[in-house]
Amino acid sequence: MSLGNVLVIRPGALGDAVLTLPALRALYDAGADSVTVLGIPSSWAFLHPSQCPVRIADFSSSTWLGLFADGATLSTQARAILENTQTAVVYLNDDTNGIQQCLMRCGVSNVLVIDPPVATPFHMTLNTAQNFDCFDPERTDDHAARQLLDPLSHIIADANAADILPFAMRADFSNWLGAVQASDATSFAIHPGSGGQKKCWPAGQFAELAAHVSEKTGLKALVFFGPADDEFRNEFSAAIRLGTNWEAVENRPLRDVMARLCSCRFYVGNDSGLSHVAARIIPVLSIFGPTDPGTWAPLGERVRIVQAPGGNLNALDADTVLEVLEPWVAGPGSASLT
Repeated sequence: MSLGNVLVIRPGALGDAVLTLPALRALYDAGADSVTVLGIPSSWAFLHPSQCPVRIADFSSSTWLGLFADGATLSTQARAILENTQTAVVYLNDDTNGIQQCLMRCGVSNVLVIDPPVATPFHMTLNTAQNFDCFDPERTDDHAARQLLDPLSHIIADANAADILPFAMRADFSNWLGAVQASDATSFAIHPGSGGQKKCWPAGQFAELAAHVSEKTGLKALVFFGPADDEFRNEFSAAIRLGTNWEAVENRPLRDVMARLCSCRFYVGNDSGLSHVAARIIPVLSIFGPTDPGTWAPLGERVRIVQAPGGNLNALDADTVLEVLEPWVAGPGSASLT
C-alpha cells in the first residue's frame, strides 16, 4: 500500500512530541511522500526548520476547527490539504468517529486511529532508590514511543514493518534537530522544573547537587527555568550555596536552549519534556518519582534513571544521584564527587 501524503494528528506537550519521532521516521522510511503533523507548534520547536522534512500545522487554528467541532465548517484551506492526503494517523483518546468520517469524506483513503499513551497510577513499593544504569526504553514493550510506533505496522506492512519499526526506535535524529554533540564541555545542565509538581525532585536538592558538582569539577551549572518554573526558580536561588558557579537560563526559545545544552557535559532533570529533548543531544540523568520510567523514560543511547524510594521524591537524597552521575562527571584530572 502506498502511504502517499500523510497527516499525523498529534496534539500534546513537548515530551509527547519528542516521543513521536520514531513513528514519524517509520512513516518516511516506509515511503511516505510527505508527513504533516497537526499539533501544537511550540511542542515541535526542537525541529530544525530547514533540515527536518516534517511540516507542522497548528492544531488549535481555526483552519482545522471543522475537523473537531460539531457543526463547524471545514475551512477551504484544510479541505484542500485533506484532498491531497492519502493516509491519516490519529493519536487521540476522545471519540474520533466524527473525525474519521470527515477525513474520509475529504478523500483520505486510509485512516488509522491509535490511542496515545496516557499517564496511569504507578505504585513503586520498594523503599530504596532504584538506579537504572544506561536505561534502555527501546527494549521496553510498553514504552510510550513503542505504543505510538508499533500500531503503524497495520499500514506499513507492505514495506517490511518488521525491519522498519526497530530501526526507527534506534534512528539518529540529529539532522532533524540540527543539534551537534559538544566537545570540551565546560558546563553541566540542571532543570529543576516539570509539567507537574508531583514529578519534581525538590529544587533545594538540585541546588545541593549543582553546588557539589561545580565545586568538585570546576564546571559551571547551567540551570534552566521555563515560564511555569517561577516557584522552582525561587526555591533554587534561596538554597544554592554562595560562591557556586552557576547561571540561570530563563524563558529562552527552545532552539536557544538546545544550543546551550550542546555546551554541557551532561544534564540532570525530572520527568519532563526538556529531559526528552536533552537526551537527543547529551547524556541525561532523569529523576523519576511517581511515574513509570518503563513508559516515560527519555529515548537516547546515554540515559540513566534514578527512581525515588517508593516513588517519593522527597525521600531521594543528593548523594544517591551523585553516585549515579560519577562516571559521566569524572574526566581526565577530575576529582571524584564522593
